[in-house]
Amino acid sequence: MTIEEIRARLEAIAGELRSINESAGDSDLTAEQTARWEELETEHGTRTEELRTAERAEKVRESRSRWGAIQVAPVKDTDTDVRRLDRGGLQSRAMRLVDSKETEQIFRDVDPQVLGFDFDGARAQEHISKLVRKNDRNFRGDAFARYLIASESDAYRSAFGKLMARGSNAVLTAEEGRAVELVEEMRAAMNITTDGQGGYGIPVIIDPTIILTGQGHPNDFLTGELARVESITNDEWKGVSSAGATSYWTTEGTTMTGGEPTLAQPTVTTKKLTTLVKYSFEVQGDYPAFAAEMAAVMGASHSETLVSGFTQGTGVTAQPTGIVTAVEANASTSKVMVTTDGALGAVDFYNVRDALPIRFRSNARWLMHTTVNSAIRQFGTVDPNFSVNITEEGASPLFGRPVNLNDYMDNAIGSGGVTSASDVTPAIFGDFRNFLIANRVGATVETMQHVIDTTTGNPTGQRATFMWARVGSGIINANAFRYLHQSA
Repeated sequence: MTIEEIRARLEAIAGELRSINESAGDSDLTAEQTARWEELETEHGTRTEELRTAERAEKVRESRSRWGAIQVAPVKDTDTDVRRLDRGGLQSRAMRLVDSKETEQIFRDVDPQVLGFDFDGARAQEHISKLVRKNDRNFRGDAFARYLIASESDAYRSAFGKLMARGSNAVLTAEEGRAVELVEEMRAAMNITTDGQGGYGIPVIIDPTIILTGQGHPNDFLTGELARVESITNDEWKGVSSAGATSYWTTEGTTMTGGEPTLAQPTVTTKKLTTLVKYSFEVQGDYPAFAAEMAAVMGASHSETLVSGFTQGTGVTAQPTGIVTAVEANASTSKVMVTTDGALGAVDFYNVRDALPIRFRSNARWLMHTTVNSAIRQFGTVDPNFSVNITEEGASPLFGRPVNLNDYMDNAIGSGGVTSASDVTPAIFGDFRNFLIANRVGATVETMQHVIDTTTGNPTGQRATFMWARVGSGIINANAFRYLHQSA
């Protein structure tokens, strides 16, 4: 095939891949789609290599013609040519990085003892691969691929290690310096650098804003159980929602009644989350070990604050809008009062379940504090339908729907199994696909060379990075939720 034919075929492959992706939406690919996707990706990689070989040969011919050279060295596939790659080339190059043995090794080495939960490296790799292929009005997959390639180059990895060790005093080689400049250029193109100046971009493979949304851990929001998680490359997720169209029975020859839906344009604005990450001098060894350690430390310090914010965040100024704040803002529709104020009863959970429109129930789940779930276990003394095996971890499912425990939810203590405090929301029931988390990919770090003990004033033998990232949350369809509430 000629260069033009190869390029045409690559464009056709990219078009078909986009079509498959758009057809699947947020759902997993079918077996047939998966097989076709893998077939197209394999061909895309092959055609991309053919194109590079043909283009290099063309350059060599041009150079020999110009200089009369007998032998010309092949063109090196350098990291800096990322600026010139088309979307197909970017995807192919990025996928090779994601699927590399070194990346697999980094994810395998992430220490669950440091992280606090088991880390699924294969799932994290799959998530990054999806981001490379994603392209819509909220996420630019080509820009992300460029950033991935730039930040995972050998030169930037080396530079990042030096910068974490010595900060602005690090002595970089000319190649490392160019790599840092390239990463900053790619981050600027993705609008990651607008929150402050002077920080450094975290390589994608250890960036908690990217890998934490792609694997399972106690943060049920980021696993997709309690939210729809969208990665974005801007500061605000924008969508379209509707309560649905209206249908009418119409007799023959009669003017039809309009049933057009009213479209809303929900938005979720991101907020800045800052984290101080400490690590010992000893982590600065070879890159896989250093990267795995940094991934674990940054991930552990980042995750817990997100759970708190997604649950009870006030939505004002610096915080995301948590699910409790969001449902309470729609009290006129979503609130179900407890039957006996100050007490929790079995009838309350029947009422909440029955209040949720049936079209949301098939995908609904419960969210509650552990003590609320413990109170439910004891309803069997007044309602045999609530009998629970005490050897089980908790009362789940409830009315056939899963139960998620979250101790940032309002507590249930005191008389009757519920707190006597006012303004308490013990449980939420709804289709959590309508609670959206907008996660802007790309975190930034600055380095502290020595952590000082506040008592002795001596160095602790640790360094630290000050990390910031942006994430937001909010409800995009309030009618999809009902919550139990007491007022006094």
